[in-house]
Amino acid sequence: MNYKKLLSEVATKSQVDATDVDTVLNTMFASMYDTLAQGDTLSVYSFGTFSLKQKQSWRMYNPKTKKTTVVPEREDLAFHVSPAYKDKCNS
Repeated sequence: MNYKKLLSEVATKSQVDATDVDTVLNTMFASMYDTLAQGDTLSVYSFGTFSLKQKQSWRMYNPKTKKTTVVPEREDLAFHVSPAYKDKCNS
């Protein structure tokens, strides 16, 4: 499902104008981004938890050039699904 499909489906099910739904979704995603950018975790009840994990730097070998380079450490987004949502999806 892409963003337009999500927008129209939420607008139809909630009987709210699509522009209002677009504003709410954009605000929600911006708030999620700001929370994660501050280093906090984001927990959505009965859905899951978003957090940033620190990835270690590692050496990468390029077989074509025969060179080894170091990939710098970085933060990676992690999502852990809640048990309630997992049970709902599996049933």
